[in-house]
Amino acid sequence: MRKEASSAGRAFLNLESGDFLFPEEPLFPEEIEQRRVKAELILAANKAMGLDFAAVGDQDLRLGVEYLKAAAERHQFPFHCANILGADGTPVFPGHVVKTVGGVKIGLFSVITTTTGFDAKPLFAGNPAYKVEDPFAVAKQEVKALQAEGAQVIVAATHLGLTDDMRLGNEVPGIHFIFGGHSSSQLGEPNKAASTWVFQSGSRGKYIGRLDIDLRGELPGALATLADVSSQQKLQERIKHYESEVHTLKARLATETAPDRQPMSQAQGACYTAQLGRESKTLPADLA
Repeated sequence: MRKEASSAGRAFLNLESGDFLFPEEPLFPEEIEQRRVKAELILAANKAMGLDFAAVGDQDLRLGVEYLKAAAERHQFPFHCANILGADGTPVFPGHVVKTVGGVKIGLFSVITTTTGFDAKPLFAGNPAYKVEDPFAVAKQEVKALQAEGAQVIVAATHLGLTDDMRLGNEVPGIHFIFGGHSSSQLGEPNKAASTWVFQSGSRGKYIGRLDIDLRGELPGALATLADVSSQQKLQERIKHYESEVHTLKARLATETAPDRQPMSQAQGACYTAQLGRESKTLPADLA
């Protein structure tokens, strides 16, 4: 995808929303070394793919904060999390970063949920060395900090779950895009929370979410005019499919010599033609 974007003269960012190093299942002592080696391989692979920014997920902390911090340093891996604090009150991982991409200053930050797993256990319960600050309060601080640093677009790679991602978009103004994890949600099309676009692309690395943005005009004002055209693109793809099927069936009928097969091809052609007509009526006039 990076090569494809580069060849088309488009900028590219690769983000990860956490929980990609360890599965959410019991971790037995005899498995720890094997899991550690696998986690190191995953880190190296994602680093080689040019991952630009990664949120810390609760399952990424299965071997402890110290392990994850050390592993990130070994691999120079871009883990970020603004609301995991050490005993001295300072963030364990960098909270945010500003990257200039395609001439645009993009501010990225990350926050993590206060709970872990489906049983909603408090994260770091009984561990006085670390604490998780309220992600919504910290997000407001991060947005202000990024704005002060000149960010024109603000992106949150969160590990909160879809419900709290929607809350974040509604309660924390200034976030333009949220790419979230934790709830294993998969959105075929984005949600909208106030003026924030919210995305989730499933779990366990089975799917890759892709967002193509075409910005025209000065930032940040141009962001207010963004519209989701994914449904229109899918509609155009379906229309092309039906047009191709109709063309194929017409060609087949022109050469079909078996009388018993002609009615079947004609029926299929009529079905595709009718569907093509219905779909074409819903296509906006400027795209027809």
